[in-house]
Amino acid sequence: MRIIAYLRVSTKHQVESSQSLDDQKTVCEKYARSKGKHVDSFFTDAGISGVKDWFKRPGLNQLLNYLQKGDVLLVARRDRLAREVGAMERIKAEVKNKKAKIISCADEGTESDDKYDLTALSAYCTSTFIAEMEQALAKVRVKRALDRKKEKGERLGHIPFGMRTKEDGIHLEQDPREQEVIRQMYILRGNGYTIRSACDELNKRNLFNRGNTPWKKSAFHRILSR
Repeated sequence: MRIIAYLRVSTKHQVESSQSLDDQKTVCEKYARSKGKHVDSFFTDAGISGVKDWFKRPGLNQLLNYLQKGDVLLVARRDRLAREVGAMERIKAEVKNKKAKIISCADEGTESDDKYDLTALSAYCTSTFIAEMEQALAKVRVKRALDRKKEKGERLGHIPFGMRTKEDGIHLEQDPREQEVIRQMYILRGNGYTIRSACDELNKRNLFNRGNTPWKKSAFHRILSR
């Protein structure tokens, strides 16, 4: 019997707590050792959603082609294998055709031979969906809070060029020197200067970027685009 481990992180969760590729590998290796075994091979999909079918995931596709009779497909958690019931069922069918089996280190809805609790899997996928929804709602709440702060003219992280904080350290006001630099930017562009030549001209006039650093095309363009 070979133990073949599958590791995956999704596009939206490249850095997940306890779910990074290294963390998953460690969990799988520890689980195998607890059974007196070792992981024979690792297959990885980085930046690929768990709702995609197995044939749309290069790593999982290779794993299923590599899988043989009696092998174990090991995952740190079942959601690393699939986040949608239909996708999980199709993966299960491929594994069953190879006369292999799936085991989750977390033991949530682990498959044993031909027995498979679809109700448990559905409940697990539902809980995962709810967790993702809560995370999405949290992001919306944070964005709304930031928007309200912006409407009130309060400071939000990096201070845009042309602005400065007031004495209260919270609200913003225009910075006269930087506003003049921005005005000169528009004048130069209006007179036909390219971004590169406009940067050179500002630097010649000692109208530098914040921190007295010379102007570069990227910073110049970013400010005018803003």
